[in-house]
Amino acid sequence: MDECTRGNIDLILCKSISRFSRNTLETLKAVRLLKSLPRPVHIYFEKENIHTEDADSELLITIFGSIAQEESLNIGNSIAWGKRSMAKRGIIKVGNANYGYRIGEKHQWIIHEEEAKVVRRIYAELQAGKNYTQIITRLTKDRIPSPKGKDVWSLSTVKGILQNVVYKGDYLYQKYITVDTLEEKT
Repeated sequence: MDECTRGNIDLILCKSISRFSRNTLETLKAVRLLKSLPRPVHIYFEKENIHTEDADSELLITIFGSIAQEESLNIGNSIAWGKRSMAKRGIIKVGNANYGYRIGEKHQWIIHEEEAKVVRRIYAELQAGKNYTQIITRLTKDRIPSPKGKDVWSLSTVKGILQNVVYKGDYLYQKYITVDTLEEKT
């Protein structure tokens, strides 16, 4: 948008309306803003064959934009339903397991005993009155590799372990949810 307002662009070529935005109102606002610039910028949507210079472009953008928006909502709802269904059955799809765990073939969490001992040690040392710096120093001195395989532990890593609800036996599914996809409120 900055390049457009500077007058460096006069035409935007876009594969489709859904690639530009999946929010109809947002798309129309952007189109109107670009057309109202001192040096108007037009958009050509290739898939729909819509050029914003044309008189009926806003109507077509509204129609195709609404379809793209609804499709996006349906896909999102289907994915969310699938994830909720799996979570109810105890199947957790995550990219990486937390330190001290591995993900099994059936997507269940399996304790990695060697790393779990380190997690237990961190909690035990904190309960024994050690502060973060002392815990970090002892882990590093004892040459225990950090979760990322580094020789030195960081404050954020130790804090992350101590503050992570997974180590208390909880897994929070949908800790954050989007209530209104158009307003992006969470």
